[in-house]
Amino acid sequence: MGVRSAWRQMRRSAQGEDAESTPGPAAREMESNRWSAVTALVISALVSVGVLAAIVLLLQRLNTDQPTAALSLVFVAAAVVLILVVGALTVILKRLRLDNGEEAMGLPSGSVRAVLALLLVMLFFISAMFLFDATRNRASTDPATFRTIDGLTAVQLAQVPLEQVKQSSQREQDGTVVYDVVLYAPPTSTRTSDDLAKQLVTTVATLVTAVAAFYFGSNTVTTARAMADNHPQGPTVPLAPAGAPGAGAVTSGEPAGGAAPTGGEATMSATAEHPPGRGAAGTAEPAARGVAASPSAGGAAATPVKPVRATSTERRGRTRAANPDESR
Repeated sequence: MGVRSAWRQMRRSAQGEDAESTPGPAAREMESNRWSAVTALVISALVSVGVLAAIVLLLQRLNTDQPTAALSLVFVAAAVVLILVVGALTVILKRLRLDNGEEAMGLPSGSVRAVLALLLVMLFFISAMFLFDATRNRASTDPATFRTIDGLTAVQLAQVPLEQVKQSSQREQDGTVVYDVVLYAPPTSTRTSDDLAKQLVTTVATLVTAVAAFYFGSNTVTTARAMADNHPQGPTVPLAPAGAPGAGAVTSGEPAGGAAPTGGEATMSATAEHPPGRGAAGTAEPAARGVAASPSAGGAAATPVKPVRATSTERRGRTRAANPDESR
């Protein structure tokens, strides 16, 4: 407690606070949580180091020619250390009030997926190195595994694989040169074990790739969903009421409800029924063509129409209609 009090006094002096002032309950609680988090971290580190040291001592006591037992112990130690570290991290985040109650173990979003992905990557590398070391043909250097064959002839010596011969010496026996050969232990790996190692490496690599793809893909989906929640769609344009102007606009070519046609529509219909130069009874049209006499839909005044110059055919037709005797 004396060291902690001295540390608080030094911090207050550095921040310009009064050394005699006592912190409030909230400050004391926060300071206690911080020290608890540091204590949990230190204890977890010590336990992890102790577990690793015990594993190393156990591996030294075991026979070095048994890599399967060593690999099993390494996997168990890795799992224990991972659980301890994650547990300590959870306690630290809880003490610092940085935990997330909606996620697994109170860790930030995506932490568990990241830990699993890293663990699988580590598993892939460890298993790949183990299988590579176990399947290669390596001569044993233990003298207890050596084999000695005496009295081989030259023909028999030629049939022995050269990589298995450690040393050879010749001597005479009954007037014939024979050879004493010392051989290494035969390799333990077979074609079946090599094929099995290849399949295991391929399977673990596929698993690592799938987990990594799921991790990054889920992060992408989560980010897109968060962006969609933070940026909703803009407001939609409300529709006009039924009685408002323009609400009952008709897009077809016929007027709605038998309404009177407008000026342009009246002119077009009149032109279609009575060709230029003829009236309803075959008489000539009046010369004044400047205004269309059709009222608008709302009872407004007539809409002025731009006068159109008569063509030569129309003028000849008007002349014949005015003087029928001369045309005969």
